[in-house]
Amino acid sequence: MRNAPYLKLDSAADDGAEGSRVAIGDVPVMRIAVLMLLLTLPVAAVGARLVWLQGRLTEAYAAAWETTTVSEEPIPCRDGRILSADGQILAHDRLRYDVLVHFRWLEEPADERWLTQQALSRLSRRDRRRTARVDEAEQRVLEDRRHLWELLAATLDRPQSELTQTRKQIQRRVENIVESVTRRRDERLAESARNTRLDEPLLISQGFSPLKAQWWKRVQQAVVGQLTTSPRRARLDPVIVREELDHHVVAIDVGIEAVTAIETASSRFPGVLVRMKSERVYPQADVASHIIGVRTELQPDEVTPSGRSTGQSADSDRSPVLLAGDRIGRDGIERSFDATLRGRRGTRRIVRNRGGEVISQEVIQQPGPGRDVVLTIDLALQRKAERLLDEAIAPPPSPPGSGTGSEAVAASASSPVASVATAQGATTAQGGCLVVLDVRTGEVVAAAAAPRYDLQLLTRPDPDEWRAALSDPRRPFFPRVTQMTVPPGSVFKILTAVALLESRKIDPDEPFFCQGYLDHPHRNRCYIYRHYGVGHGDMTLSDAICQSCNVYFFNAARTLGPAVIADWASRFGLGVPTGSEVPGEKAGHLPHADRSGKISGEQWYGGSTLQLAIGQASLTVTPLQVARMIAAVANGGYLVTPQFVDRRRSAPNAAPNSPPDRASETGIRLVGYENEMSPPPAERIPGLSPQTLERIREGMQRVVQTRKGTGRRAAVTGITMAGKTGTAEVGGGKKDHAWFVGFVPAEAPRYAFAVVLEHGGSGGRAAAPLAKQFIESMADAGLLRRSMPPEPASE
Repeated sequence: MRNAPYLKLDSAADDGAEGSRVAIGDVPVMRIAVLMLLLTLPVAAVGARLVWLQGRLTEAYAAAWETTTVSEEPIPCRDGRILSADGQILAHDRLRYDVLVHFRWLEEPADERWLTQQALSRLSRRDRRRTARVDEAEQRVLEDRRHLWELLAATLDRPQSELTQTRKQIQRRVENIVESVTRRRDERLAESARNTRLDEPLLISQGFSPLKAQWWKRVQQAVVGQLTTSPRRARLDPVIVREELDHHVVAIDVGIEAVTAIETASSRFPGVLVRMKSERVYPQADVASHIIGVRTELQPDEVTPSGRSTGQSADSDRSPVLLAGDRIGRDGIERSFDATLRGRRGTRRIVRNRGGEVISQEVIQQPGPGRDVVLTIDLALQRKAERLLDEAIAPPPSPPGSGTGSEAVAASASSPVASVATAQGATTAQGGCLVVLDVRTGEVVAAAAAPRYDLQLLTRPDPDEWRAALSDPRRPFFPRVTQMTVPPGSVFKILTAVALLESRKIDPDEPFFCQGYLDHPHRNRCYIYRHYGVGHGDMTLSDAICQSCNVYFFNAARTLGPAVIADWASRFGLGVPTGSEVPGEKAGHLPHADRSGKISGEQWYGGSTLQLAIGQASLTVTPLQVARMIAAVANGGYLVTPQFVDRRRSAPNAAPNSPPDRASETGIRLVGYENEMSPPPAERIPGLSPQTLERIREGMQRVVQTRKGTGRRAAVTGITMAGKTGTAEVGGGKKDHAWFVGFVPAEAPRYAFAVVLEHGGSGGRAAAPLAKQFIESMADAGLLRRSMPPEPASE
């Protein structure tokens, strides 16, 4: 009854009960009010929370999606140029512009989450809750994507099908990365689950069964597990790799008009970025490629956490730090003068949104250019020397089915190693080298080698040309000027003659009879006896040099012994690198004599001494060493250091180009090369008398200027020349190496040269005519002056 809203009482009870009836009747109303209050307060709290979330916390939650990241990226700089002595550009940097597009703007179909985020970013807060408006915004984003690629194709002046193909290649590569990462993640999770199942029996066996634990511990573990362990998902989130949030190159080396159109109207090109890149260019292609070398980008796997590249010296405190992507000299002058040529990179600060798209960018440090390096090589003479060598060596082998005859010649003309068919008939020479240097300063005027390779083959490799160059048995990548070590043959007789004259053991004017062989007609013979069955007859030292008589020098070797010959060869710089600026130079091999005068460190016989006297046995030299040796004979006995860089015209390298770059744990430090220092001055060869050199020069002039001289085919009208032929035996059924060395003019030496044809045959027949053509080119270029020559002497 008391729960009823109104009480029905008898009238008899009215007297004295009115107050009680009123109080009792009001009680349900109060209860209803309290009940309504209890129900309204939670609802009000929930409503207040909703108002708080919508009004105050919306910006906080949205800020997480508007988070930006700031990063610094290097700005490429211009490295210094490499110039020839006549001012022609051999290597330089060219700035190119590449167009990059964010992956989300190029993948097809568009990523659903990205598409939704793009649509929501275009809507107001109220419209984001309307599904129809969101769908309309997504359609506009897809339409903008389609219009973007149409506009890019028109701006870049490229067919849209080409851009579509590029997009497919990029997407295929990124999808392969995602697939690989996802597979590794799944394998790792499966392995973890297997390990967990394997560990449970072991825990139970060791008394850690959860059933044996006290009830309150089990409850505690259950509560902690529910609060700290993420729930198991029926499906894992998709893997997102860095490549999906980055820009990718869709067009390389675009024109400045396209760059201007994109940069000035960036709102019309969402997700598009123009990146400036410095590219190393070699406009002369294969000219002096082994000397110039190449610069390529530093790969990430070449960078170590210690701040150095693999194999880099630890002495690097003063050297700048390089990062992956920076260019580094790999060989040649590019490597030895890397610190001089390298510019200072700039720095750009880039602000990106959560999706990796660029919001703004700012240059905080401008890049600085590197310094130029001027070579001593004359470009016109270098081209002439290489052309002569190309004509003297065998063409590259034709691939199966490519034809023969004129077809093979045409194929060789287009070879990436730049060799052409000889105009003088077939040849078996597999390679060649020609070196010319100034006898006074050591400056190299020409350093040609054949075959060669196009330097662009290493910067922008073509698969077909790359395979052809690697399969070429003539080894076009081999730097013959500084690393080809072969026996010098009869060229070495010059040093044997020096040792003989300085020993004073033989009168150079006393005739020695050459019967064609020394002791036995089947060994230790002269070239003419092996081919014609006759000897030279009476020979003085000058005659022996002129006609290259082996028997004369065999007899001299018996008198001198190997130690004296090896000692004089060492004084003329054989057996050690010349110290030129080109890295990787070989030392060759010179037999070493101990204090007792015997050759140590290798097997040596009596016949080995005889072979050493004529440049055989185990003796090997490089063309650059021989040219240096001839320069010492020509300049009065001074051993010069070959120089490929004109240090008077090149920029000074003592002062640093810029302050060192900021250190980075992902960078490397480069050590300055000693070859960037000034070369040592020419040193006089100890114990060498002017009279000895006069005798040697006299014999070398007769080699070219007389009818009996082995180098008469090198004679040039109007220019006196001193020379020496060499035919170095190699055995194994292969043809001999052909040598011809000398200096011009004979009466006032200015240039020394060395020509060698690998398996070219006779030095007098193969190498001497090539030297003649090159000396004539030097005269035509004005480096040598012609005069009316006397008629060759009759002997």
